[in-house]
Amino acid sequence: MNDFTIIIPTYNNLELAEKAIQSVISQKDVICKIVVTDDSTDNKIDNYCKEINNENLFYYHNVPSLGAVKNWNAGLEYVDSTYTIVMHHDECMKDTFYLKQIKEEFYLGYDVIVSNIEVYIGQKRRMPHFTKFMKMFFIHHPIMLFLSNAIGPCACIAIRSNLVCKFNENLHWLVDVDWYYNNIINRKTKYIHNVYITSTFGHKGQITCAMNIPRTLKEDAIIISKMHNNRFLIKLLLSINKMIQRIKFILTTI
Repeated sequence: MNDFTIIIPTYNNLELAEKAIQSVISQKDVICKIVVTDDSTDNKIDNYCKEINNENLFYYHNVPSLGAVKNWNAGLEYVDSTYTIVMHHDECMKDTFYLKQIKEEFYLGYDVIVSNIEVYIGQKRRMPHFTKFMKMFFIHHPIMLFLSNAIGPCACIAIRSNLVCKFNENLHWLVDVDWYYNNIINRKTKYIHNVYITSTFGHKGQITCAMNIPRTLKEDAIIISKMHNNRFLIKLLLSINKMIQRIKFILTTI
């Protein structure tokens, strides 16, 4: 049985998809199944995957396109390994022993392993918003993620495959946070600070860059609040989150 199924949802960006796929192929001392679910309107990524001719790489082209979150869930249908990671095409594993280190942590009995994140805007690394201890606090109290996403992108989370939840296809801005909460709550989780996923921000086609974040966050908050029976703490954290995002939105438009 494969150690990991790595799901790579892609859309119209061959350069980033290549980098993501190669970062998985180059992993040492683990057996990986790579699942590329492609929403692209052309065949560039399809042709690239055929050229690689890797027996552990499985490519699926969605015609017509499914849309972002449905494409992520489509990849989860092909999981047949011990552990699962969903890694968008603008993310990659920083070094060739990334998965080996994650696997070693799973051997200690954890259900979920959370790694660190390096974000790049162009060639410049963005300074982290959260310290090691802040991340640990949020991860061990996952309800706090509704206040702010202290984890980063989905690729930072590796999960035992028999425990993986689907993404809520009704959500947009908070879809990853909701997914983290559902996968971490009541699970044995460990954060490892010195193992990194790298993420490219601000590239052409990035979904979040086209969002009206305050409006989308408001819509998502209503859905999440109802899902949790209007639990007071969740509603409070979401309200504070909305205020923070509104202030950021105003400042960026001045």
